[in-house]
Amino acid sequence: MATVTTNFGTNTALTVTNLHSLGNAAYWQSAAIDNGTVLGLWAELFVTIVTTTTAGSDGSVKVYLAGSTDGGTDYAGGASGTEGSYTVIGNSDEQLQYITSIPIDASEIIARTYKKRIVIHDLPEDFAILIKNDTGTGLAASGNLVEYRLNKYDSA
Repeated sequence: MATVTTNFGTNTALTVTNLHSLGNAAYWQSAAIDNGTVLGLWAELFVTIVTTTTAGSDGSVKVYLAGSTDGGTDYAGGASGTEGSYTVIGNSDEQLQYITSIPIDASEIIARTYKKRIVIHDLPEDFAILIKNDTGTGLAASGNLVEYRLNKYDSA
């Protein structure tokens, strides 16, 4: 009888230059994540969001996945697979795969750090991560972080 074990990948930090100071109702997108070599079946996403000292309303940060069906040229919702901002055109954001929402209590005037581990199943070969700031205020100018780990199973 075969034994199946989890083969955890390596944590990879994404560039988040444009996630810092992200304004309310704005989107950030990651550079493309190529799963064509690892062939991960599931991923862990580690997100750290830092709020500012400016009070906003209670809100959230929403996490999405934009998959590519053509080897990393075209992404769902018109995402580019390049780190930076993402602009919604028409209803393009409705084409993104919603992953989760991170509740943010921005009602205080003290900067807070929120960390969340997110598990994503059924990964495409190529994809990008998108984050929407719905906190009611901008994010902090530093300290935000997004890392991922592509994982698979081994049978022996």
